[in-house]
Amino acid sequence: MSKLFSLLAASAACVFPCMSGLADIAIGSSSNFNNFDADQWSNGVVTTDPVIMLGGPAGPSDPYLRVTSDGSGAGGKLTVFNNSSEWTGLWLTAGITRIEMDFRNFDPQNRTLYMRLGFLTSAGQGQPGWCTDAFLVPADGQWHRAVFTITPATMTRVGNAYDWETAMQWVTQLRILHSITPSPVGTNFTSSVGIDNIIALPVPGTLAAFSPGCLLLLRKRRE
Repeated sequence: MSKLFSLLAASAACVFPCMSGLADIAIGSSSNFNNFDADQWSNGVVTTDPVIMLGGPAGPSDPYLRVTSDGSGAGGKLTVFNNSSEWTGLWLTAGITRIEMDFRNFDPQNRTLYMRLGFLTSAGQGQPGWCTDAFLVPADGQWHRAVFTITPATMTRVGNAYDWETAMQWVTQLRILHSITPSPVGTNFTSSVGIDNIIALPVPGTLAAFSPGCLLLLRKRRE
């Protein structure tokens, strides 16, 4: 996708959601968990579902999402997914080129976490899809800001997935996961990770072109 098309798509993604009730993924889509709501992020298992805890990047009173895996069964993967319209749909049309978020490694064995984003066109374990390059989170007790670039060059096709352009126009589930090797769903692993301040962004430097009112509305969608 050319730079010009990216800029045009990003501008359209801002205008149309403001006019149509903010349905579907859009620039500015975010989850900061400040309302003590998991914002439809889940791993589908009640016993290991993510919980809201205090102690995020902003300090002791800052809520964040804590994700834990037990290494076996449905809750065995250090992964959390979202099927809501906030994080699914027409990613390519929306002009999103990166996702940023904060991570803190709570691994009980002090292992480095290889955090990725996974994009599925059909929800469920073992499905083909695309995943980003890994962001390594050391077990140093600190929060780390991750930037995931959403381009064909920085993502890996896994299994019999659609081509990149088709897949990014048909996203039915977004995943945040640990996997040392490229995977859109993750692998069994006993660990824990903190996640906060997730936001979808366009090409760097293009936010200034959007109207302040539209950006404010988008950023407040999940506050």
